Amino acid sequence: MAHVVSIGGVNARAKGIDLRLEADPAIGGGWLGDTLRLEQVLFNLAGNAIKFTEKGEVVIQVRPLELGPEWGRLRFEIVDSGIGMDAEAVARLFTPFSQADASITRRFGGTGLGLSISKRLVELMGGEIGVRSTPGVGSVFWFDWPADRVAKPEPEPSGERDGDAPDGVDLRGLRVLVVDDSAINRAVAQRALTLAGADCTLANDGEQALSRLREQPQGYDVVLMDIQMPVMDGLTATRAIRQDPTLSRLPVLALSAGVLEEERESALAAGMNDFITKPLDLKQLNAVLARFLPGAGAHTENG
Repeated sequence: MAHVVSIGGVNARAKGIDLRLEADPAIGGGWLGDTLRLEQVLFNLAGNAIKFTEKGEVVIQVRPLELGPEWGRLRFEIVDSGIGMDAEAVARLFTPFSQADASITRRFGGTGLGLSISKRLVELMGGEIGVRSTPGVGSVFWFDWPADRVAKPEPEPSGERDGDAPDGVDLRGLRVLVVDDSAINRAVAQRALTLAGADCTLANDGEQALSRLREQPQGYDVVLMDIQMPVMDGLTATRAIRQDPTLSRLPVLALSAGVLEEERESALAAGMNDFITKPLDLKQLNAVLARFLPGAGAHTENG
């Protein structure tokens, strides 16, 4: 949660609003669960709250709903003083590619996929998600997280990385460029890759990615490229990479929430080597990236 506040606080302060954390001391101790997925949901919900709040504050709250000696259920609430929604708009949320109003997309951007992904992740973790909102007053997005408890967190051995790579995959030595226009998505990807030991560099759009690559043509082993981005989209950037003699053999993996077959075909036609869907499946991601470790002998040309 501190990581979410740290990353999200940058965007909040840029808008002149506060991002705060309020945690009930009763939740102290250790909890066992998928912290990366929990972090992803918090990033999505806090990011939305910041996006739709022009003044005031966003508060991330957590308290216990049930608290036993070995198990508990926590309630997370992201409270904002933003634009709010009426009941009809609320009913359309959590549906892929749906937002409260078409004008929202024009004003704030985005496709509305973040809430659909958050709902899926919360339910896969055994929880529930919902929202209370009042137009012009603000919204409260909430979700429950059931998890096992431990008496206290086990100390990490000295010199170990902060966490373990899913399925024991070790990506140390792999240099990855992550290209995504969403600060939240970049943070989630960076967190996952860093836990696996990879060296991760970030870019906000295709144009910035090309600039980084041309500055260091031999500086990266693989690129994770979002498809839909402002300034320069992922397909355009990939075509430029394939046309550059110093970069043409660099593996580029599509990173997209799109699941339609024609989107996959467009990615491959642009010169991408593989297609990874959002939300990130860490097992799939690490298995694919392991093929591009130095000395792994991956075939790096398209096709």
